[in-house]
Amino acid sequence: MLLALAPLHVRFSHLAATDAPSVLWSSLAVLWAVRATQRTSSRDLIISGVFCGLSGATKYPGLLAGASILAATWVAFPGRRLGVLLPAAATALLTFACATPYVWLDGSTALTDLTVMTREHALGDLHSAVASGPLHLVGHNLRLGLGAGTCLAVTASLLWRPGRMTPAERVVLAALAVFALFAASASSAFMRYAMPMAPLAVVLALRRPKTLPRPLAAIAVLAMLSEPGYSAVHLHRLLTTEDTRIEARRAIEAGLPEGGRVVHFSSRHGRPHLLSPDFLYRRQRRAEQSFGLSGVAALYERLAERDDLPPEAPPQPCRTGPGRGPVRRRLVSRDRRWRG
Repeated sequence: MLLALAPLHVRFSHLAATDAPSVLWSSLAVLWAVRATQRTSSRDLIISGVFCGLSGATKYPGLLAGASILAATWVAFPGRRLGVLLPAAATALLTFACATPYVWLDGSTALTDLTVMTREHALGDLHSAVASGPLHLVGHNLRLGLGAGTCLAVTASLLWRPGRMTPAERVVLAALAVFALFAASASSAFMRYAMPMAPLAVVLALRRPKTLPRPLAAIAVLAMLSEPGYSAVHLHRLLTTEDTRIEARRAIEAGLPEGGRVVHFSSRHGRPHLLSPDFLYRRQRRAEQSFGLSGVAALYERLAERDDLPPEAPPQPCRTGPGRGPVRRRLVSRDRRWRG
């Protein structure tokens, strides 16, 4: 119930096309690592490696689920750690390679793409928050995504007799710590980066309540459910209504005079979708690769005949610099025809 009502789950499970399945695979990887710890079974650890490879193949940070394999190897197989770890790690890498052949069929391009993503989401400030990474993760993403009660329950569970944690609980904690470290150190502050932490945090949140008498445990769980439950219902109502950006675009279309332009003063997030030269130019370059210049020209001619296009936004200022010359684009708004 805690996981089902978490706003993080309600908001992103139907939206994050890669994060949601990656969380499924990483959770299964941790589950089988826990089974390997409880049963001292190297076979379960190999199955955990399969799920770890699938998680990384779905989204690269999913490979961090391998921390549960390392933790399980350390706590459950003290006498033969290397002999148990190597088959599980090899299985994870083999599964990753089979599920994403792109990384070895075109390794240079894959490495370039990974480098670009690292610069943007781990080192850049394009998607950064006002607060620092750890503060934003705890004070915003986890507090709003899981609920303050769940976060307090996790903290209390970790502080309650930490020396008496079972080996299985240590495996879950290791995976949670690695995912939390990644989310806190990344410059991007997207809430969906906390999704892999949700099932692990819920498991640890119940570590203390499950030892209480049943009436007290029920009260504790209901207290944890109250805030995320209310937030989830309210969020679901918002998601079922029409997107306010679409409403804003319709209002602009209805009230904008002929030849008028729309200027954004806010950041790019939350803007209504308006056509702009920069927006169209990037897609024009891709269309030229598939259809050629004549095909793109024919598409423009067909677009010029339509009268249902959204209003145009003014072009961004041209930039110049090393290796980048001035770019000039002109927009004829009367017949909504784009010329480059």
